[in-house]
Amino acid sequence: MLVEEKDRFEPPGNKPYYYELINLDAYSGDKLIGKISGVENYGADDLLKISIPDKPEILVPYRNEFVSKIDLKNKSIHLNLIEGFLE
Repeated sequence: MLVEEKDRFEPPGNKPYYYELINLDAYSGDKLIGKISGVENYGADDLLKISIPDKPEILVPYRNEFVSKIDLKNKSIHLNLIEGFLE
């Protein structure tokens, strides 16, 4: 059974649905690093899969410590990555 967009319920914690995260521009600070290409879970936390041009994909924990802002209107997500994460 499919649910119309207008009839869906809001997920708990005021977080968007995973499908809404796909293709968001991912920023580390003010720098565009790539796009969200998926959400994975290997048994612990959910992980944001980020496609970065000319580099391997990275997985970032979908946790408040790493995600500072999600802006669905402007199709962006702002991340707080630890030093060395993109190297």
